[in-house]
Amino acid sequence: MKTIRLIAAGRVQGVGFRPFVVRLAKSLSLTGWVKNLGGIVEIRASGEASSFLKMEQALREAPYPIEVEKLEIEELPLESFPDFQAIESSGKPRAPLFPADIAICPDCEKELHDEKDRHFHYPFLSCTACGPRYTIIRKLPYDRPLTTMEEFPLCGDCEKEYRDLKNRRCHGETICCENCGPVLKGIIKGEKTLYKEEAMNKAIEMVRKGAIIMTKSIGGFNLAVRADFPESVRKLRTLKHREGKPFALMVSGLEKAGELAVLSGKEKKLLASPSRPIVLCRPKVQFKGVAENVPRLGLFLPPSAFYTLLTENAGAPLIVTSCNTSGSPILYKDQEAEHFFETHDIPALFTNNREILRPADDSVLKAVGNHVDFIRRTRGFLPEPVIRKGPKGNLLALGADMEPSICLTGGGYVYPGEMPCELTEEGSEEALLDLEKDWEHMLGISPEKILCDLHPGYISENLAEKIVQKRAIPLTKIQHHHAHALSVMAEHGLKGPALAFIFDGTGYGNDGTIWGGEILLCEGKQMKRMGHLESLPLLSGDNSMKQAWKTALCDLHFAGIDGPLEKISIAQGPPSLGSWPQSGLRGCSTSTRENEEITSSVSDFKNSVSTENIETSPPPRAWGGPGASEQSERVEGKGLFYRYKGQIDSKASRISNFEMSDAAEKIAIPQGPPSLGSCRQGRLRGCTIGTRENEEAGPSAPNPQAPIPKSSLTDPRYPLVKAALEAKINVIEDSAMGRLFDSVSAILGICSENRFKGECAMALEKLATEAREEGCIGTKLYFTKEIRNGELLWGRKALIHDLLFKDGTIKEKALGFHEAIARMIAESAKYFQIQDILLSGGCFHNSLLWTLAEEALEKEGFRVYGNEKVPCGDGGIALGQAFWGLAK
Repeated sequence: MKTIRLIAAGRVQGVGFRPFVVRLAKSLSLTGWVKNLGGIVEIRASGEASSFLKMEQALREAPYPIEVEKLEIEELPLESFPDFQAIESSGKPRAPLFPADIAICPDCEKELHDEKDRHFHYPFLSCTACGPRYTIIRKLPYDRPLTTMEEFPLCGDCEKEYRDLKNRRCHGETICCENCGPVLKGIIKGEKTLYKEEAMNKAIEMVRKGAIIMTKSIGGFNLAVRADFPESVRKLRTLKHREGKPFALMVSGLEKAGELAVLSGKEKKLLASPSRPIVLCRPKVQFKGVAENVPRLGLFLPPSAFYTLLTENAGAPLIVTSCNTSGSPILYKDQEAEHFFETHDIPALFTNNREILRPADDSVLKAVGNHVDFIRRTRGFLPEPVIRKGPKGNLLALGADMEPSICLTGGGYVYPGEMPCELTEEGSEEALLDLEKDWEHMLGISPEKILCDLHPGYISENLAEKIVQKRAIPLTKIQHHHAHALSVMAEHGLKGPALAFIFDGTGYGNDGTIWGGEILLCEGKQMKRMGHLESLPLLSGDNSMKQAWKTALCDLHFAGIDGPLEKISIAQGPPSLGSWPQSGLRGCSTSTRENEEITSSVSDFKNSVSTENIETSPPPRAWGGPGASEQSERVEGKGLFYRYKGQIDSKASRISNFEMSDAAEKIAIPQGPPSLGSCRQGRLRGCTIGTRENEEAGPSAPNPQAPIPKSSLTDPRYPLVKAALEAKINVIEDSAMGRLFDSVSAILGICSENRFKGECAMALEKLATEAREEGCIGTKLYFTKEIRNGELLWGRKALIHDLLFKDGTIKEKALGFHEAIARMIAESAKYFQIQDILLSGGCFHNSLLWTLAEEALEKEGFRVYGNEKVPCGDGGIALGQAFWGLAK
């Protein structure tokens, strides 16, 4: 006989671990107790040595959602205990493995549908294996009085289940029933308020009829509507100010999901996983206005009993989206949600009386072969760490602006978190700061150092400056693309050397220009720029990232195609939900409206440039490289840096905030994408494209093989763009691969305006993917290679020229463009001969690009690594920053 003390760390609170230990101990004839101790669990037990060996093995192999990652065992003086029991919790939180919210489990789903069970049709049932955690816990240890379930005392039946060691609800802190738990409440405008089953039935009735309803979910409020009611979908877009951005569909189960999309085994597993993420899948069918001109359809299964009942009875897949205006944080506070409901055209709100302490929007990911690509890591994953045995140190990283995120570190744990929103939207900055403060308290971490992005105009950088001033702690600024590379190294435990290909839409470079097509050599904390995509002189301004047509015109001018430009028109405006206008494409042309008068002129353009409101500011600060102080260092800049309406320009000539939108407003916008048909249809030269097979051409639809009237070939915006470029007015140097995707999409007449982030690139990917699936051969397109200033430079001019003048269909050229990038990556890797290759940056959300690059690299024997625990886009930046701060 002996007595031991076990300390169990990992996911051991909020998952039924203590009842599991009690049952295990009794089965092994052990006596003693188990209790929560801060963020860990302590076990004190007496018994035979052989029993302790069996206990240790069983704890390490405990079923999900329990996860014991560390056991500390210590022998104590012999003690005697009357039996084995769970006792009251104690201890202070210390960088724990805090439990995430868990979707409804199969056992609870069975009870939900069992008319004889007392939980039948109760929308908030749960057990130790499922239910809310992260969104309701005030602090650890995880006990009911420290959650928002404190307001719901257990009834007699639930109390019995809570105390019964044989019951799966034993010590389930969220358990409840309709007699003691949260109550569903239906507020219907113009009608009486309904409760419980009446409210549930009303919600089902309304969605079946196509109404948009507002619902309270696990991590915030949602808007829900049937996907097969186009007019309702249109109203939802108007309500959210969300033009074009795809919606995801919630379906009742895997069988329904399989009717809508082609599902791999991995995708089925992800859909049914306890985190219940949105999984982007290859669609079989389309619903008008839901997810058009994108390569994948988002699907997810119900995360709660309420949504299980709703989806099973709705009559069709449901759009379930965050309740907010697009770009703002999800609403999760009752008072704010009720105000939104009262001030918007929403007929009903279905809410409940359980408080949500912190928001958690739906997670989004996809499977690309064996690679898992996170688009957004939120509900079901927050706030669990992605690194659990890392270097010690308390840090806070504030990420970047495009996909706001934070990362806290402490005790060897690294906790990344996202706040889906745009920092420029009202309330977003406050929401990010609230998240950071809450996590510090929740995880018991007090940062001793802050890290942020190098960009001097980022809101996150400004927040970091304010925090360090208030707390008097050091600040280090990390170059954007270096942080992307470091995020991959952090996930895979790499120290380098590694060659990183970081392709995205923007990022402030060490030389004051915009980077985004980068080849970086990374080792430890050091980074060297080894090569990049050739920089493009690009018109800057607040809308430049949206206006792919502008980037395309800049690319064409840069490629020296001035003559043909007078006969080339970039598709004007984004595709819409309507049909493609009655104009064909040849030479990647679309004609403007007849008789449309373009009033802007070059002289008007030059006169519109103003130097008012321009203020000079010193060169931005940045990490100075190896040997630099942890405090921010200055980068050697060329010339003065200018700040103008939030835009940072690195040369004195870049002083205008001129936008092309004034002229563009007078230009016709097409009403949809071209109809592309298959690759075997309508061979093209000069990006010519035919109409659909069997599609009747209207009277004004041109013959694809006929000459195009010269009057329809002049793009009136080009003289304005050309004048600005030649005068170097508000021109920046931009090497971003994301902008090249935009440019190619516009040149090929696929999509020319980003109504949402990545729209043009996704439309391009969709066609390229279809081409590959149809067995098409991609048009042979190439970047040119040269060594300039000691760096490998990949030229873009020849590729742009060939896009216009080589034979091939739109689809074949879209595929050829992706293949050209993959070849460029593989040739670069062979040139530098570094075995470990990192792929990151938002461009690698492109599944086809990832696949082609991975195949090309592995064929040459390289080891390929990418992000699989955080997004490869800016949502993963904070992890890379934190990794830099922890590295020795």
